[in-house]
Amino acid sequence: SQSLNLSVSQSPQPRHVVIEIAAASNWRDIIRQVHRIASQHHGPDPFTLTIPEKGHRMTFPNQSTHYSPELVTALRQVPGVKNVVAE
Repeated sequence: SQSLNLSVSQSPQPRHVVIEIAAASNWRDIIRQVHRIASQHHGPDPFTLTIPEKGHRMTFPNQSTHYSPELVTALRQVPGVKNVVAE
């Protein structure tokens, strides 16, 4: 029988990924793009989108991502993404 290595990330427990978005006129488009990218990186880490200037905070309880350098790089390439942190 084969044993499966189920460790998805180096951290012992999921990290909460917070993605800060600028309050741009096209913030809805930015959110759609960020959500698509985060969803494509499969993993155990919950994520939240915030727009501090507008007081918006969106969580997605049924979806998760995989916090990694690749995810951070992909998200930072989206115009309007101000910051990506793991808590």
